[in-house]
This record gives sequence, structure tokens and C-alpha cells, in this order.
Amino acid sequence: MKKLLSTVFRYLCIIVAVMIIHILWTQHEQPRFDWSGDPSWYEGYNCPDPNCLRSPILFDITEFGAVPDDDLDDTAGMDLAITAAGIVQKAGYHGIVTVPSGSYTMGPIVVDESVTLFGDPNDRPVLNFNDPSEFAINIAADGVTLIGLSFMYEPDPNTVAIIIGEGSDGIVITNNHFEYKAEPTFEDLLDALCWVESRCDADAVCPDGCCVGAYQITEIYVDDVNRIYKKIADSCGSEVYPVYTYADRWDKDHSRQMTATLIQYYGKGDIELMARSHRKPGDPYGEGMDEYWEKVKARMEQ
Repeated sequence: MKKLLSTVFRYLCIIVAVMIIHILWTQHEQPRFDWSGDPSWYEGYNCPDPNCLRSPILFDITEFGAVPDDDLDDTAGMDLAITAAGIVQKAGYHGIVTVPSGSYTMGPIVVDESVTLFGDPNDRPVLNFNDPSEFAINIAADGVTLIGLSFMYEPDPNTVAIIIGEGSDGIVITNNHFEYKAEPTFEDLLDALCWVESRCDADAVCPDGCCVGAYQITEIYVDDVNRIYKKIADSCGSEVYPVYTYADRWDKDHSRQMTATLIQYYGKGDIELMARSHRKPGDPYGEGMDEYWEKVKARMEQ
């Protein structure tokens, strides 16, 4: 109940704020929208939308709670900005939802107001749709414009990028990018682990000094890798197999190969289980491992 009241209060605050802006705005003669003005990335971009002739009010989704590159859900920020822009649109102005460059995590978006969603065409913001729903964005109003956005969505056979509602008119979709997310490869996973563990710093040392190198490998980890190699060699009747030393942890190539060996052994070909096994091969779903996997997954998606 508290959460519901908080959400209702937030919407009411936005509506009141927009009404105040509207009152102040109507007291001044508004010029034609100048796309060479602020924000600076409008410069040199010719707006194809006839609504540009109307006086604009900009609604930045980051001012409504969306945060770029934080891997948290930004759908509410987008929805609130669309709602606010729709209110001024009904008042006779041009409601523009601006999306600064960066990566945003989104659920399905319904655009049910006649507004413009605008990103920098030269550095398109990325809308990552992680929920393989039946659509990424549903246009359910007339006069909607999408400019300079990059849509990334799951490779699900039931997912389409955009649904335009029956009877919706005057839709402008230009200078956008649409792409299915590629399934992560094993090399992508190794790169992500390297980044999450140390930003791929071969000289990195964890606070207690036990794990070192780009992949933050412990001495026990090295022993386990050598045990795995010996076990594989014994099963093949071979006496020849690699043996790593603790010093090899400082070598980026050797530490990568050790990581590849251990996570393949424990992960059994599953990307998520392999990622978890790097940190806790004996307890991949233990405390803190869900958060660790989310960090690795977010890095692979980037």
C-alpha cells in the first residue's frame, strides 16, 4: 500500500509541476523550435516532424528516475516522461521525451501519447529490452515520432520491435537502429569475467591479498585447475598435461586459460553456471552469487 501511495503521489507531483510550467509558458510568446539550440546534439539535425513548428517542452528521462549504464530497470522513468510530455502536448505544445546517450534497461514501452522520443542521432542511446515480450515498443497514439534511438531486444520468435496500433496516424520513425541481441559466446564470458573481477588489470590484488591478476585467481584455484588437468589426462591414459604455478596468475593469457579450464569443467556448457563457477565452483548459487551473475551478464550485454 505504501508503495502504491508513493507512486500515486509521484504522478500527482509531476502533473502539478507540468501545470505550473504550462501556466508560466503561456505568459511568453514562444518561438519556433530551434534544433540548433540546447541540447547541443540537436545541431545540424533537421527535424522531419511537422510538430517541430509547435513550441517545445523537453522531458529528459533521467530527470524522471532513469539512469544510464547502471543495469537497473529504467522503464518507469520512460513512462513518467511520456506521461508528462503527453500532458503538455494536449495543452497545445510539443512534448518531447529526450533520451541522453547511454544504455538503458527497459521493459515493454507503450507510447499512448502524441509525443516525440528523441535521442542523439550521432550517439544513439541504447534501449535494452530484456523481457522477451510480444513487443519492445507499442505505439498507441497518433502523431508519435521516434528519432535517434537504438533498440536492442531478445532473440525471441514472438518479439517484434514496434507495434503500431490500428488506426494510429502520422507516425514518424527515422534514424533509429534495431538489432536482436546476439547470444553470448564463451569468449564473451571470459571477457566479462575479466572486466568484472579487475577491469582486466593483470596487476590487480584483492583486499585480503589472496586473489591476484586479471581474473583474481587464488592459489586454491590454481591447485583445482591442475587437478582437473590431471584427471582428464588420467582418463585418457596420458601422463602429459599442463601444470600451472601460482606465479602464472599474474600472466593474463595463463590466467585466462586457467579460468577457461575451470569454468568449463564445473559449468558443463551453461553460460550462467560457468560464470558462477568462477567465483564459487563449489557453491555457485550461494550468498552473493546472484548479484555477481547479474554483473557478469550486464557486462556481456554491453
